[in-house]
Amino acid sequence: MNKNTVLAKYHVELVREDTRDYMNKSGHVTSPESLAEIITKLFALEGMCQEHFGALFLDTKHEEISAHVFNIGTISSSLVDVRSICQMALLTNASSVAVFHNHPSGNTTPSPEDDKVTMRIKCALELLGINLLDHVIMGDGSYFSYKEHGKI
Repeated sequence: MNKNTVLAKYHVELVREDTRDYMNKSGHVTSPESLAEIITKLFALEGMCQEHFGALFLDTKHEEISAHVFNIGTISSSLVDVRSICQMALLTNASSVAVFHNHPSGNTTPSPEDDKVTMRIKCALELLGINLLDHVIMGDGSYFSYKEHGKI
């Protein structure tokens, strides 16, 4: 088989599309409730069998710049790499960050580990001049907001 025969099997086509189709502006974060709605819209965590830990990166007007899931864990835990969250915050030039994860059990009560990781993220972001806006734990049709409960 010669080289030309192999190349004839493949067809490459360039397509020009409007990038607005891919812009998923979910909205403006005005409250813990609006934040939970944005997370639900973007990630549909309800009914997931594993914990997903992610973050929304926001500009000075609390509008979404970027959203990312950093880790998918087990049924009861997820590793959190604070360094990766800080790195993404710097790369996106975020003014504030809202982190989130789900509890597959549906119970949104934060664990002591949730409290510890929230404080680690908050302290790390503060060193960079970035605000931790909230940490939202998603459950079956409900959420827990650290901000709403005065824990941030």
